[in-house]
Amino acid sequence: MKICERPEFKSKKPPLTYSENDKVLTAVKAMSKDNFGSVIIVDKQKKVLGIVTERDLMRKLLNNSMNPKTTKLKDIMTSPVKVADKDDQLTSWLRQMSNERFRHVPVVDKSGKLINVMSQGDFVSYTWPN
Repeated sequence: MKICERPEFKSKKPPLTYSENDKVLTAVKAMSKDNFGSVIIVDKQKKVLGIVTERDLMRKLLNNSMNPKTTKLKDIMTSPVKVADKDDQLTSWLRQMSNERFRHVPVVDKSGKLINVMSQGDFVSYTWPN
């Protein structure tokens, strides 16, 4: 099954996106408000530059006693980022995400523009019987 064929792909809220110079606290407030586990850092053309996840907040920001009010997202983002194509097979990504221990994958179009973000949880339901 392709990623774009999953009901979760079609029904998800648009991803939270920020520029690399935005402050961490701004992203954290939006993540908390909307219950998102990550934000995607994009350029002006909506091409993915990085990702900031809850894990990045813990390991990079909190563990290093960085100030979320003054720290820029680029200072804690994970980059480069693995990105999926909407037509990729979801089982391939579920396997890769499990093996490499990451939980969020940005989905891009053919030009590299961000379309969506899928989480490991979005893919896990595929493995359950009806």
